[in-house]
Amino acid sequence: MGVNPPAGYSTDVIIAAFPWGAYLGAEALEQGIDAMVSSWNRAAPNTIPTAAKAGGNYLSSLLVGSEARRHGYQEGIALDVNGYISEGAGENLF
Repeated sequence: MGVNPPAGYSTDVIIAAFPWGAYLGAEALEQGIDAMVSSWNRAAPNTIPTAAKAGGNYLSSLLVGSEARRHGYQEGIALDVNGYISEGAGENLF
């Protein structure tokens, strides 16, 4: 594929479906979790199409979640480049 696909290139889609329990554990549904606002921001919409759930968009989520766990929290919250709440590392907030 590369970054300069040949003329006539078509897009293939792969969808994987499998059972998935509570993302942050069953107890989180009852007791809640501790979360922190990350020092990492969500990528600006004009840098990568952030509306697409593409593999390359998940690096910032990995960084947000890893930072939170390193500081003793279960989840991290990313702000956008304007300082507004954007999303959790693994979930939508709105």
